[in-house]
Amino acid sequence: MIKKIEQFIIDEKVAAKLVAKWFNRKDDGSFSTELIAERGSYDATTLDVSKAKMQSNSVSTQMEDAGYELIGNTFLIVNKANFIENEVGAAIVYEAAKLGIATMKQENAMQKMVKDAASAAAEALYERTRKGYTVGTRSFLYKLTWNDSISDIFYTDYWVDESMSVDEKKIKKDLFDNTDLFSLEFVGMEKATVMVLNLKAENLTTQQIISEATIRTDNKVFAKLQKEYDVFKPKTPLAQVENKGKLCTAKIGLKEGLTGKEKFAVLEQFTNKEGLTEYKSIGTIKIDKKNIWDNLYNASEPPVIEGEVKIQATHFKGCKKKYYAGLLIRQKK
Repeated sequence: MIKKIEQFIIDEKVAAKLVAKWFNRKDDGSFSTELIAERGSYDATTLDVSKAKMQSNSVSTQMEDAGYELIGNTFLIVNKANFIENEVGAAIVYEAAKLGIATMKQENAMQKMVKDAASAAAEALYERTRKGYTVGTRSFLYKLTWNDSISDIFYTDYWVDESMSVDEKKIKKDLFDNTDLFSLEFVGMEKATVMVLNLKAENLTTQQIISEATIRTDNKVFAKLQKEYDVFKPKTPLAQVENKGKLCTAKIGLKEGLTGKEKFAVLEQFTNKEGLTEYKSIGTIKIDKKNIWDNLYNASEPPVIEGEVKIQATHFKGCKKKYYAGLLIRQKK
């Protein structure tokens, strides 16, 4: 499977397409930095590669920072899912249950009542499980390779902007289209299995069941990837810090695989001597087991409007007065 995926990545030039996406590549091959500026909260008027190559260190530093923060943290996940209808397994269990129930005595009213109850329970279980799907997913995680040498070649040899002549644009466009400079490196693989029943909806469609099973198993396996591989651990902002740090929350929950045992480092952003963004840990918080946000996808029970659920974010213990909304947190192993 890995060989097939990696051959597809090469054949379809996926790595180059990811770079092109970051720089809003147009049909004529020209690039721009609007998306990077937007995602990284940079100054769009100064974040310009043509200026960076010949002007101030601050602009060059911004481009280097953007590459480290954004482009270098670009990931590709390829999922392989197996869908199995629960009908077969449910029928086997149901037939076995009926055989067992058939051997039960019914010589008196009590025995007959117990046998009837067992029969009704077996039938109810069969009806509840038979319409669902079991989905097994393997997720293969890849990371875009981006470093100083690759970025230098890209900016020098392949960069195209609107000020260039038509001929120069065409030359550089062809070079980019045919380069093998960009690549994706394999990080790791995780797998997960989820069974989704017909839940509480009487008329849940097959498409809804499959959609729910797919989303749930994707969330489960993504959470495993995030826990296992440090490079894929996301930074999540604190949503609120109130009452002198006694209440702090973040918009993560069961979908991200939280169980209540996790600890998170609280990170503060600063700029180092080279002008690049770095993060330092200023403390540790842990999940409040009684207040974990249930943000799992549920097709049969659409999300309720705000105010009708108990919590809209996960609560943490160990917060301090110096913490504030917007500080980033990252899960610790």
